[in-house]
Amino acid sequence: MPLSDEMVELVTRVTDLVAPNAQAIGVTLRCNVRMTDDDEYMMEYALSFESGRFSEGEFRVAKMKPGSALLSLVPQPNTPIVEAELSFDEFGPLVAMSPNPRIPPEGTSAYIYRVNDVNVSFQFHRTSRTLRTLAFDWDPDDPHER
Repeated sequence: MPLSDEMVELVTRVTDLVAPNAQAIGVTLRCNVRMTDDDEYMMEYALSFESGRFSEGEFRVAKMKPGSALLSLVPQPNTPIVEAELSFDEFGPLVAMSPNPRIPPEGTSAYIYRVNDVNVSFQFHRTSRTLRTLAFDWDPDDPHER
């Protein structure tokens, strides 16, 4: 499957989760999920992958705000995901762009799309244009519309 199609399929599977939880994330991403922290505000989990495009991830669920969660995925270092290999047309219009020159070694640019009421952020290294992080933000109070 071409990389672009693979990313569209992944984003669709993840954003189809209406109320994400650790078990659903593990099944959807076919990864191992381990709780790393549980306090009065958040439950935090580390994700590990035995194969595929991603090496690790983090999943956080807010206890005080039902339906609110964050998921970030880090690509395999030996098989970079290059921006030019991806198509973003399936995700609708760009909602926001967030540059960050302070992230070493070259800064980053994040492109945010709203897919199935989930903010999806593709954060690329600024010069090499390789994916640094793919993040998903379920925020029921987000003002952006699909």
